[in-house]
Amino acid sequence: MSKNYVRFIIKNNFSLKELKRDFMKNLESNMIIELEHDFSSVELFSFLNNFKKKSLKSIVLISKKHKDENHLFSVVPTFQEAVDIIQIEEIERLIS
Repeated sequence: MSKNYVRFIIKNNFSLKELKRDFMKNLESNMIIELEHDFSSVELFSFLNNFKKKSLKSIVLISKKHKDENHLFSVVPTFQEAVDIIQIEEIERLIS
């Protein structure tokens, strides 16, 4: 399967405004979000949940600290698992 995602690496001093702009440029892509220092951000998680409600694509957060709880997006510990989730969800969309 070809590369069908955009990867974002989020640093502690990220700008939610810039991230929103970048997401809007990539509406037709699956998104992998990697937290550089595995920090918590209620604003980021809220944004990802809201974006996922509107999106027909996958959003996967790479984090060893956070769990896949009450999120509309997936949370996995490694980049390879994020790619795997996207591939599985792409196949599910094709057959449904």
